Amino acid sequence: MHGRRVAIYIHVRKWRVFPGWIGYSGAMLLDSNACYRAVRARDRRFDGRFFVAVSSTGIYCRPICPARPPKRENMHFYSSAAAAEGAGYRPCLRCRPERAPGMGSVDAASRLASAVIAGIEEHALSSARMGELAASLGVSDRHLRRVTEAELGVSPIELAQTQRLLLAKRLLSDTSLKLTEIAFAAGFGSVRRFNALFKSRYGLNPRSLRGHADPAGGLRCQLEFRPPLAWENLLAYLRLRAIPGVESVDATHYRRTVAIDEHQGWIAVSLAASGVALDVELSQSLAPVIGAVIVRVKQLFDLSAAPDAVSASLSQDSKLKVIVRRLPGLRVPGAFDGFELAVRRRSRPTSHGQGGDHDGGTLGARLRRRDCDAIHRTRSIDSGRASTRGGVGRPDRCARNHRRPVPVHRRAGEGRP
Repeated sequence: MHGRRVAIYIHVRKWRVFPGWIGYSGAMLLDSNACYRAVRARDRRFDGRFFVAVSSTGIYCRPICPARPPKRENMHFYSSAAAAEGAGYRPCLRCRPERAPGMGSVDAASRLASAVIAGIEEHALSSARMGELAASLGVSDRHLRRVTEAELGVSPIELAQTQRLLLAKRLLSDTSLKLTEIAFAAGFGSVRRFNALFKSRYGLNPRSLRGHADPAGGLRCQLEFRPPLAWENLLAYLRLRAIPGVESVDATHYRRTVAIDEHQGWIAVSLAASGVALDVELSQSLAPVIGAVIVRVKQLFDLSAAPDAVSASLSQDSKLKVIVRRLPGLRVPGAFDGFELAVRRRSRPTSHGQGGDHDGGTLGARLRRRDCDAIHRTRSIDSGRASTRGGVGRPDRCARNHRRPVPVHRRAGEGRP
């Protein structure tokens, strides 16, 4: 043994995943050449599916960033915003990565990873510890961390911090909420913690990102998606299944009451003039849960879908291929919560656009009682603005709508997206 070197090989079951490793993702194996071509073309099909970081500036962008593309050797690609920030990059102020469409649950490598991502997006870690989230999913803390790191290259805590910071950045730019309201709405326990993390991660004072939102204009935000989107077909589907007194759907808008925990109010959703985003207007009473509302609106309209992948898959069938060509941008409508989904499943749509009684009457009545209480609680806040919203936002009309269907004029073939 003297004077000789002995090589010792240690076999481990799995090496540790470092967030700095470029392109590591179980959801999407990044091809650097394909990513580079997508950035050069500013292809919206890849928006939100990966992010490009620039080593010379220290920022990361969306593939559709309007800025001049950097040199190829300065580009590094990450499958998530959390992985890019974990490597030390800051979000771009021009393309605003917080507005990028999310990844759908089908993009996750496993159902558990999909549930973890959905739980963190719903701010499960803002009011509960990671152990509680793991227990709700029936796994251990260690297994939860391992799955999240394997899927996104970051820990659950780092992913939650990125989600909170990006939501706060969105609210700073798009709304006129106070810094205190933004901090708590984004899931931070204190304003001091919010300011400290924002400065350490982004190197900016939160006040410097203040937009020019009009306080009298209400609470608004935009949710971008990957075009195309069959908006008229989505509205037609929801119109036939609208729950009277809770939802109201016309040719251009979707309106409804909302009740999340102890917060109640209303929302109105329409297609933005740009054609690549939805305009969402909320009552001020929903400001503390605006993050949860945004997540549920995305689920309702399936905004995380990748239309090109859906079309390619459905076009393999000779009959579906004709429908896909005739109706591009079809989505799978969701629901605001599990109880509402049960109401839709148990209620049978009728030609009047009202769910039938087929055991759904009692469930629908419970949902109406829950959300009509939201109208009474927010009446003092939104009485002036809600008066233009028909059956949504006014207690007197809400009661009448329980007894009559949402008015629609169904054309031949309408109602199926």
